[in-house]
Formats: sequence, structure tokens, C-alpha cells
Amino acid sequence: MIRRNEILRIEGENFRVVQIFGDLAMLIRMKGQSVELIRMDAQRLDEEVKAGTVTVELDKWSDIEHREFPESMINTGKEAYELIRAIVSNPEIYVEHGLRRVLREAAKGDRMIERRLGLLVGIYWRRGQVWQSLIPDYVRNTGHVEGGRKRGRRAADGRETGAALTPEWLGRMEVICQKYLLGEEKATLQEAYDAFVRDARTALEAGELKIEVNEGEESAENESAGIPSFHQFYYFHRTRHGKKRVKKEEKIAENEKTGDEMEMGE
Repeated sequence: MIRRNEILRIEGENFRVVQIFGDLAMLIRMKGQSVELIRMDAQRLDEEVKAGTVTVELDKWSDIEHREFPESMINTGKEAYELIRAIVSNPEIYVEHGLRRVLREAAKGDRMIERRLGLLVGIYWRRGQVWQSLIPDYVRNTGHVEGGRKRGRRAADGRETGAALTPEWLGRMEVICQKYLLGEEKATLQEAYDAFVRDARTALEAGELKIEVNEGEESAENESAGIPSFHQFYYFHRTRHGKKRVKKEEKIAENEKTGDEMEMGE
């Protein structure tokens, strides 16, 4: 079944699934500034995805929660979110003409404020429906998933190194997910990520892939520098293919932990 927040390409145009109520899917066009939600039959969309007439696209905002931003920009994003928090959490916005009424009430009749709030809601929906969606989109500071800015954290911090999630990286992650997590392999997320890293290193050695490492990190010192981190891989899989498998693995791990504790207590 199609999922909330997925990007669907329908007749050459991209839409984000903002919300799903049973068989009713609420979508917004990714282009433009309109906040009009388009109602479609979720079951029919699912059938068209399976038939290939509608495709699920890679989401260039899928890592927005994990990008690094200056504190000033983070504060701007949080302040913007506070302006629309009550609006986007109000179920009335999903009924016909409901958003318009809610925006008007929030703006207390001020058309300029109403327009600004509407624009913020549109940005929030189009960029993944998290508060980070409202962090200003200054290219030199935020970048897009297509390239430019480095993702992840530096190894010097004692945490994982990341990479700019370019279309090539996203495509490679999708191939691994299909083979190891959604196919017959039935691998764990860690095993799938290890396979992803091996594939990347092989491509690098063969000259089929070129990457840039974060400033101050040399590949010779950190062989995974410039390769998307496990956390990035995990987040890609979770947002692209849903949480069902992840939750199942977490439940298994928890059961194993509980079993170990019971044995220790005997």
C-alpha cells in the first residue's frame, strides 16, 4: 500500500502523500505554492504503482532531519514551525475548504499573515512534514540531496562519517534494499549496509564511482569516509520502504535481550 510522505509520480508530475484516511489519499503537488490538497483513491493508486503507471520517486528531502545547519537557521526553522504547529495538527484542515478556514482564523483576518501561514504549510508538506522542513533553503548552507553539502557527522566527533546523498548514492541504496531487505536474501539492516559498503568500495577501486570526503578526512585514514553512514542507510530504508521491517527486527532484538536476561536470572 502507498504510504504517507511518499513521493508519487503521476502522469509526469510529482506529488507527496500528505495523509491517508482509509481509501482516501490526500496529495499535494510538489511544484508551485498552492496548498490545495488533491483527493485520490488510495487503493487505486496502489494498484497503479504495482502496474508501473504510477511510480514511487526518490525523496530529495528524506534526510532533512539529519542535515547539519547553523544554529541561527535551526532557530528560524523552529520559530516558523511554532507558527503553524496548531494548524498542521488540526484535523479540520483535511475536510473540504477546511485549511482555508483554519488559516483565516489563525491570521485573525489579516490577509498577509494568512498568505504567509499558507506558504509555510505548503513548504512543510512538500519537504517531509517535520519541523526541519521549515529551515531556510539557502543552497550554500543546506544543499539538496542531489549533491553539494556533506551529510552525516565527522569521525573526529567519535560518530559516523556521512556523505552527500546524491542520486547515485540513493540509487545504490535502493538496489541494496531491493536485493537484501525486500527480496529473498532476508538480511539484517547491518548485513545489507555491509553489502552496500562492499559494493561502493568495489566501484571506487574500479573507477566507476568518485566521492568527496569531508574537509579534514582522508580516505587513507578512514576507509569509509565519503560513503553514506549506516544511519543514513537506515533512514533511507525506513522512509522509503516503511517501518514494518525495522520494527520487526527491533522486536526480535528485544525478545532476544529479554531471553538473555531471563537466563541470567535463573
